[in-house]
Amino acid sequence: MRKLLSLVLAISLIFGGVTFLEPQTVKASGFKFSEELESALEYLNEIRRAVGVGELKLDPYLVEAAQNHANYMHMHNIVTHSEDPKKEGFTGRDMTARVNAVGYEDVSLRELVKNGAKSLEHGIDSFMETAYHRLPLIGHLNQTVGFGIAGDKMVILLDRTKERPENPDVLVYPYDGQEDVYTSFLGESEDPNPLVKFNLKRSGTVISYYTPEWGTVHTTQIKDSKGNDVPHFTSEEGWLFLFPKSPLKEGETYTVTVKYGSRTDTWSFTTKGKSSVGQGTPKDEESSIDPSLGKQFVDFEEGRYWSENMLWAISRGLIAGYEEKDPKTGKVVKLLKPKTALSEAQFLTILFRYGERSRTFTTSPKDKNWWASQAYVIAEELKLPVKGSHSNREAANAPMTRGEMAVILASYYNIKHLGGGALNEYDSIMMMYELGLSNGYPDKYGNTPKTYESYGAKDILLREHIVTFMRNYDVFLNNNQDK
Repeated sequence: MRKLLSLVLAISLIFGGVTFLEPQTVKASGFKFSEELESALEYLNEIRRAVGVGELKLDPYLVEAAQNHANYMHMHNIVTHSEDPKKEGFTGRDMTARVNAVGYEDVSLRELVKNGAKSLEHGIDSFMETAYHRLPLIGHLNQTVGFGIAGDKMVILLDRTKERPENPDVLVYPYDGQEDVYTSFLGESEDPNPLVKFNLKRSGTVISYYTPEWGTVHTTQIKDSKGNDVPHFTSEEGWLFLFPKSPLKEGETYTVTVKYGSRTDTWSFTTKGKSSVGQGTPKDEESSIDPSLGKQFVDFEEGRYWSENMLWAISRGLIAGYEEKDPKTGKVVKLLKPKTALSEAQFLTILFRYGERSRTFTTSPKDKNWWASQAYVIAEELKLPVKGSHSNREAANAPMTRGEMAVILASYYNIKHLGGGALNEYDSIMMMYELGLSNGYPDKYGNTPKTYESYGAKDILLREHIVTFMRNYDVFLNNNQDK
């Protein structure tokens, strides 16, 4: 098999001062690993043992460098492999500079970064459900690791030693006998998106295969428990990847056979009883969102119609909240401001954080001094019917109505998923009803007639509204893929 590619990738979304800051040099001698780090190490090593590769060891220098970068990302609410020397918390422009800053000389460094991590174990799970980002975590050459987490921003650094371990005969994931495997994979959850080449938005769970044996021809087969063939695409990129063309069945056992060179390898795994949806996370996780996420915001209220939707948006990195000084106490507090009006620029940012992850990595802002510039570049590329622009920032920053939001969201869906064009307001509102994104306001009898008038098109869009609309949109997409 061809040499394993060096994949230094980012997951999740990327959404100065004048003087340059010197990197913060730290010392790792005498470092005592926390219970959280030891637990994450054991969790990852349990996976590696099942796969058949050697265990990783925590390295205090990698831990320190990973934590430094996680702190930087959390401080500036971004997910990135680079740091700006003009910004607070800077410890190095890239991962090599950051590990060098703590006194570490790397051999062959790998870095994974993530947004929306509820814990180190949750972040590891999310990486394992991707195609490319799982590879450093189960690669047999990596021997040391460092974890860092700040808020929901997470960093993993992995490295090799100069002593090369023996090659395994074969590595596969999901591993033989694995249970509770997710049923599907959403391509946009990973950058680069491995499904683009197949013109596929969602596949079944990604199957990975690696052998050091050289071969020029391979054949692959996936069968369910009844012996039915599972159609799939393959891609050889150092590892051999199998992408089922549709989500797998719930609670089903699948058997994979790969013939590569002179080898024939067969193994089986079983999917979860509940299907997997979203950005590499199972639906039952989303339906039981950690309620403690709301405790960091002083104005979060439980039991409101928007409460769980707001927590969902926070966990997905769509909403970050505000930090303001309390005039009474003088302390800085975090606020959600659910009753605050939303501007078109803010809505576009939320929409693209949800649906255009890859573009946020590759699209450059037209005006680096305007925070919404990238969003309007993407909107122009998609030909969305927006009112704001680089030349009309007043419209971009003005409060938008529920009808204006419907026009953008429905048009976005029509363009991206149906191959159509921009819609007018009436048709957009009818599509909001059709897709189940809104029921409109009830009449005096408590009925929801779902008319143009009952939608409230002229009402100002609030933050509590948008998290509900986006959650409904997410549910619709997850329930209607490949249908």
